[in-house]
Amino acid sequence: MAFDWWDKAQHSLAFLVLGGLGLLAYSEKPGRIVPGLLVYGASIELAQAASGWSYGDWQDWLAVSVRPTGD
Repeated sequence: MAFDWWDKAQHSLAFLVLGGLGLLAYSEKPGRIVPGLLVYGASIELAQAASGWSYGDWQDWLAVSVRPTGD
């Protein structure tokens, strides 16, 4: 399958929104948001791979794990 930039951008945007919502909801524990989302994203890809009607894509997981750096 060809690499689809728009698909990866959508994954990144979705997890950026989830991360922002997580920070709003759990502002006292920001260090748990990113690891939690990484595990969640990996779980989604593994579930897709196991479903038989979809496929897991490590590039999708990579797209959700990339975040802007800078403090």
